[in-house]
Amino acid sequence: MERARQWFDRGLPLVKVVNRSLALDLELFSRGGLAILEAIEEQGYDVLVQRPILSKLRKAKLAFRALAGRIALGSAG
Repeated sequence: MERARQWFDRGLPLVKVVNRSLALDLELFSRGGLAILEAIEEQGYDVLVQRPILSKLRKAKLAFRALAGRIALGSAG
C-alpha cells in the first residue's frame, strides 16, 4: 500500500512539466488513485467483501482541484 502511495506521489510533480492537456488527466489519475488508497484503508483493506468507492462529492472535489490547477498552469505560461 505504501509503495503504491509513493508511486502516485512521485507522479504528481509531472503535472507541472507535461503539456496542459495531459496535466489534467495525470492530476486526476494520481489524486484519484490516492483517494482510492485512502478508501481501501478506511474499510480495513478488505477489498473482496466491498469494492472501495469514492462518493460523488469526493469525485467532484478531485475534479475541481485538477481543473483549478490546470487554470493556474494556463495563467502561468
